[in-house]
Amino acid sequence: MSPPRRRVEEGRFLRVGTVSRSARTRWWGLALGLALLLYLALFGQGGWLAVHAEAVAVEDLERENAAAERLIESLQARQAAYDEPGSFELERVARERYRMQRPGEEVLHLVPSPGEDGSGPGS
Repeated sequence: MSPPRRRVEEGRFLRVGTVSRSARTRWWGLALGLALLLYLALFGQGGWLAVHAEAVAVEDLERENAAAERLIESLQARQAAYDEPGSFELERVARERYRMQRPGEEVLHLVPSPGEDGSGPGS
């Protein structure tokens, strides 16, 4: 590395390309200040990472909300089928699920023979 070039100015030697100590301190202060601002912008409270995490959480909640809305719509459609005049949907569910019957009605429950469902000794 070659020594710094020198020039003569009013009988004094001055270094060319060097920065005074106070200017160098200002540059270091500016660099550290910018680094601190960058750190706070990324990692601080309300920084980019915190905002990004909140945005991801909001997207997850929106997906859950959309799924809940679809479930509500399907349940409302089922309820409308039950409430529809002349519909036997409610009666069908009561007969199948709860084995209900009208007075004087006889209900036959069909049970498969041992070989028909594939679980008995004949299979």
